[in-house]
Amino acid sequence: MEMNIRRAEIEDASAIANILIELGWFAHMDQGFHSPTPAWVESHLRRCISGEDHSVYVAANKEKDVLGYTSVHWIPCMFLPGPEGYITELFMRESERGKGDHF
Repeated sequence: MEMNIRRAEIEDASAIANILIELGWFAHMDQGFHSPTPAWVESHLRRCISGEDHSVYVAANKEKDVLGYTSVHWIPCMFLPGPEGYITELFMRESERGKGDHF
């Protein structure tokens, strides 16, 4: 399957929210408390897009459907020529997991 990795855009908020809801891993989401609505995800995306310390990337198919996303936090390291990235989130849609042919 052909896959495109790109920076997340505000328009990706609904797809990212759906991925989080589909996971069913987080009790606070199951109870409706801070449920990842598109508006909630959009506010987080806006903060990530506006700064240089955080990045969100999405994996999309050729039809431009978002299949997964990752969130990266950039930490300055005095001994490196640039910041070091730490991945804190890496989630795929249920239908895309376990295929092993994405990357």
